[in-house]
Amino acid sequence: MTANLRAVLTQHAAWYESNIGPIQPEWFVFPSRNRFGPFDPTTPVGSLMAPWYTALKQAKVKCRPHDLPHTFCTKMAEAGVPEGTMLDMMGHMSTAMLRRYSHVRAQARREAMDAVEARYNQKRVAKVSAKVDSSEDEQKPVTH
Repeated sequence: MTANLRAVLTQHAAWYESNIGPIQPEWFVFPSRNRFGPFDPTTPVGSLMAPWYTALKQAKVKCRPHDLPHTFCTKMAEAGVPEGTMLDMMGHMSTAMLRRYSHVRAQARREAMDAVEARYNQKRVAKVSAKVDSSEDEQKPVTH
């Protein structure tokens, strides 16, 4: 479990206890509630769409639920997560589906090319300086 997830769940547990009462193992994490009545922790929430759109409105963000896996997959690709791990985490069976979900941004492509170029230039400079060093050794007079 990541530190962020642990923090969110801890915060949710505190909210849960203050609004519903001491948490019981058989209760649902997201309890149902009618518009006017109290929470019923023995029944799960029917839909997350209303809370989803409320959260988006409060955050002033436009996003569909289906955008989340695309964003997650793209962020993993940009972070250099191995393809096999991405396939497992996304629940995909093929690299074609993985490519459909990951949208590597132009900036990430530029950064990748800059990294390749920097590595190439670093090796090239090392070879040139090695040649210069060896040619200087050949030109030095030998003294006994």
